Amino acid sequence: MLGSVEGGKKCPYRAKVTVSNIGASIESVLLADYKAVVDAEDRYELLRPVELGNAHLRSLPIEKIVVDDGEELRLDRLMWRGYREESADFESVAFECDVHRAEQPILELKQRYVLKPSPADSRRYDLYSELSVRNLDDQRHVVRITQLGAVGIPQEDRRMDDRAVNVGIVLEEQVQQRNATKLTEVAETGEFKLFDASKEQDQLWWLAAENKYFAVITTPVTADGTENPGFVLSASAADLDGDSETVQDVVPRLVLGPFALAAGEATTLHLEHYIGPKDKRIFLDERNPDYLRRNFYLLNQDQLTWCTFAWLTELMVTLLNFFHAVVRNYGVAIFLLVLVVRTVLHPITKKTQVNMVKMQQSMGKLQPKLAEVKERYANDKQRLQQETMRVYKEAGVNPAGQMLSCLPMMLQMPIWIALYTSLSNNIAMRHEGFLWWINDLTAPDALIPFSGSYSVPLIGAMMGEITSFNLLPLLLAITMYAQQKLMSNMSPTKTPSLGSSDQAGQMQKQMQAMAPIMSIFFAFIFYNMPSGLNLYIMTSSVLGALEQWHIRKHVQQEKNKGAEAPVPPSAKSGPDPKKPHRPSFLERLAKKADEAQKLRKNRK
Repeated sequence: MLGSVEGGKKCPYRAKVTVSNIGASIESVLLADYKAVVDAEDRYELLRPVELGNAHLRSLPIEKIVVDDGEELRLDRLMWRGYREESADFESVAFECDVHRAEQPILELKQRYVLKPSPADSRRYDLYSELSVRNLDDQRHVVRITQLGAVGIPQEDRRMDDRAVNVGIVLEEQVQQRNATKLTEVAETGEFKLFDASKEQDQLWWLAAENKYFAVITTPVTADGTENPGFVLSASAADLDGDSETVQDVVPRLVLGPFALAAGEATTLHLEHYIGPKDKRIFLDERNPDYLRRNFYLLNQDQLTWCTFAWLTELMVTLLNFFHAVVRNYGVAIFLLVLVVRTVLHPITKKTQVNMVKMQQSMGKLQPKLAEVKERYANDKQRLQQETMRVYKEAGVNPAGQMLSCLPMMLQMPIWIALYTSLSNNIAMRHEGFLWWINDLTAPDALIPFSGSYSVPLIGAMMGEITSFNLLPLLLAITMYAQQKLMSNMSPTKTPSLGSSDQAGQMQKQMQAMAPIMSIFFAFIFYNMPSGLNLYIMTSSVLGALEQWHIRKHVQQEKNKGAEAPVPPSAKSGPDPKKPHRPSFLERLAKKADEAQKLRKNRK
C-alpha cells in the first residue's frame, strides 16, 4: 500500500494506492481530495478490481510477453515476488518474475511502483512505474511486452455511460487527440485500434482512460521525465470477455518493444500515470509544465463542443467560477449568470416582442377586411389565399413574422447546452450545493431518494434510470407552462380563425395546444439532468416572463400616449415621399419567408 487518504493541506499524498502481486498490478486507487458521494466520508475510488470469469481484472498488470517471436506467455495471473523498498523521499513497491525456457530462467522482469509526496497546493496526481527486463541467458533475445491500462473507473453520468479511452498524438510538433472512443463502442467491436507505430508516422504521447470528471493518463517517459514515445509499438482498447453487453472489462492496452537484449544486458521502461481529476486549473497551471506540454487539457476540450461552441462553454465555466469566487455559492452564481445572459439578449428580445405586438395589433384591425374576403371567395380557395395575402401586403403585415418571436429562445438553446456541458466538465462544481435539499448542482436534486431504480417504458433510454423523486424538473415544467399561458393571455388581439388563409390564427392555436405537451416533454427530458441546469432554465423562464410583461406594458403605454397626443394640421396620412420607408431586418426576413412560401405553392 502506498500513500494516504487523510486529505487536507497537511497530507503529503493525494491518493492511496493498493498494489497486488498478481500480475504486478494496481488493486485500487482512492483519491484523498474527493468524496465518493455527497455527505459521506468515503473517498472516491478511481480504480477497482473487475470480475472477469472466475478471476479479477486489475489495473496496469503486465499481461504477456513474447520472446524471439515465439509463443505468448501470460503474466497477469502469475504471483510475482513482491517487496517494499525503503526510502525517506517516497514510497515504493517492487515485484519480480522470471521467464523460463527448458526449465531455465532466461529473463528477469521487475515492475516497480513509486508514489512521491504531493502537497495539496502542488496540484500533482502522479504515480510512477518502471519495468526492467534483464537477459539472464548467454544468448541474445528479442522481447515484446504487453501491459494493460486502467480498469474499474466508475460511471459518473446515470443517463449514459460516460467512460471512454483516448490518445494524445504528436502531429506537426503539436499534441493533438483523436476522438474519444466510448467503452460501449469498444465492446461492440471487440478491439479498437488507437495507435500503430508500424503504420503511422505520428508519435503517441499518452493513453487515457476517463469518465466525465476523472482520468488515468499513461505517458511513456525517460528516466528524467522527458516524453519518450519511441518504445510504444501500438495502443488499443480491448473487450476481454467478448460480450458486447458488458463494458467493465474494456481495458486500454499498450504493446512495448520489441527490444533486443544481448547476453547479460538489461533495459528499463519508464511510465508516468496521472491519476486524478480532469481539472482545468491543474492542466493549465504553469507550475506543471509537463501537463501543459503534453496538453492534458485536450480531455476537457473534447467534451466542450457537443452541440454547441467550445468558446461558449469555456465562457460559461469562466463566468460561473468568477461569480462563485465573489458569492461563494454556485447556485447564486447561476442566478447571476441568468441575469447576464438576459441582459445581453434583452435588445433582441425587446425588438422581437415590440414587432410581434405591433403586428398583432395590425392583425386585429384587418379582421373586418379578412372576414369580407373570406365571405366573398368562400368557394374559391386559391383566390381566397391570394386576396388574403394582398390584404396583408397592403397593410405591411406578414403573419409568418410571428415565428421571429421564437428567436430569443433559439439563441438561448446553445447557451443551455453550453451550461449543461460546463456542468459535465467543471470538476469544481462537483458536490457543490445550493440550499435546502439541493446539495449537488451537477446531479439531479433528489428530494426523495428511492431504495431501488426504475425505468419509464418507451422513454427509459432517454431519461435513464430513476432513483429518486426530483422536484426541480417538475417545477421547471410548471414554470414553462405558466410562462406560455401568460404570454397567450397578454396577447393584445384574439385572432379568430379564418380557415387555411389565416396563418397567424392557426399558428397561435397550434402554439397554445402544444404548450402543455411541451411542458410534459421537458419534464421527462430534464428529469435526470443536473439540478444546476434545471435551476438555470427555471430562473430564465421566470425572468423571461417578467421581461416580456414589462416590454408589452411599455408598448401599451406608448400606444396610449400616441392616441392622446394631438395630430398637427401639417401631418400627412402617408409616409414622407422624400424619406422612403426602409424595411427593417425582421421585415425583410418575413418578406423572404413569404416569397419562399409563394414559390413553393406555385411549384405545386
